[in-house]
Amino acid sequence: MFRNKYSTGNWGGAAVGAVESQVSTAALAPPLLARARAWGLGEQTLKTASAAGLAWLLGGLVPGAPPSPYLAPLTAMLTVQLTVAESVKGALQRTVGATLGVVVALLAGSAVGVNPITVAILVLLAQSIGGLLRLNAVGTTQVMTSALLVLTVGSTTTYSYPVARVVETVVGALVGLGINALFVPPSHLPRALRTTTELVAALRTEIQALASGLLAGLSPELAWTLLERARSDVRRFESARQTLQLAEDSLRFNLRGAGQRQQLDALREQVTLLERNAVQVRTIARGLSDAVTDGTPPWLQPAGLGQVLADLLHVADQLLDQLLTGQPATLDASALGRERAAVLERARSDRSLEPDGWLRLAGILASLDRLIGDLARGGSSDGEV
Repeated sequence: MFRNKYSTGNWGGAAVGAVESQVSTAALAPPLLARARAWGLGEQTLKTASAAGLAWLLGGLVPGAPPSPYLAPLTAMLTVQLTVAESVKGALQRTVGATLGVVVALLAGSAVGVNPITVAILVLLAQSIGGLLRLNAVGTTQVMTSALLVLTVGSTTTYSYPVARVVETVVGALVGLGINALFVPPSHLPRALRTTTELVAALRTEIQALASGLLAGLSPELAWTLLERARSDVRRFESARQTLQLAEDSLRFNLRGAGQRQQLDALREQVTLLERNAVQVRTIARGLSDAVTDGTPPWLQPAGLGQVLADLLHVADQLLDQLLTGQPATLDASALGRERAAVLERARSDRSLEPDGWLRLAGILASLDRLIGDLARGGSSDGEV
């Protein structure tokens, strides 16, 4: 019915599938990966196991390393985190922590023996140093672990064992970081896309319910229920923003995520638009709920303005459907103007509209205008519908 120049970018279900295919299955042979997942061995599990084995091998080659270089695989396993950015942070924290722990052990080893009291003091000292240097829990734990190993298992009279412990930790950190960054680096962009698609679907459901209520005669009970649902939809955007932030974090230091950053930027714009739409729908729901507090007034009956207001809601629903399926959202501004003029013409001839009704109708129409206009422009700020 409505056609014009305005359009939005393509995204939605098709984009989810494309991105998931790109970030999840492109790096490994799909049949092999499918079989591994069937046994509970996903990409992250396989990467962690590979990192542990390689770190053990390389850790044993460190000069002065003990026969069992357990710090290298342990550090590698803990470095393979959910995102590459977290792996980078964890690798740095563990390396700094190991170095500090060795220094603490060397300084304390010549002055104290090993007994329950000195071990407790050493752990307390290591935690204090970690806190003063603002290390996180990972770094502080590494300080304590390295200090205890050097003091109780190694030797504080020579430097070969302590230095080997530090080098071994560095080897494990580099192995874990390298494997996580180079082999199927994790991306949370598909999750963000799915979340956004769910937000559109929820918004469409709410708009359709409001339109159906107007066509059937909106009762106070239904209007209040729909208002509560609209409020709940707005609250969901806090979780959506957190998901977008997680997606952004997963693309930091992600060597294979360069092509996805542009998609993430576009997705942020879409979520901003959708949140504005959700607020507008909530305002419409609030206006309708206030209008039917004492029962449905004649002007809101289907034979009154209920039908034409429902028609305008259907326009917004069609635009959201196009947005969800990746079609260009189009709107004929002149046709919409005629539609809105018809609403006002019918309102002028409706004798049941008292001043209070006119105020409520004006608020509802203003929110509908903003909702349809934003969707037709795809969230751009130029021009008016």
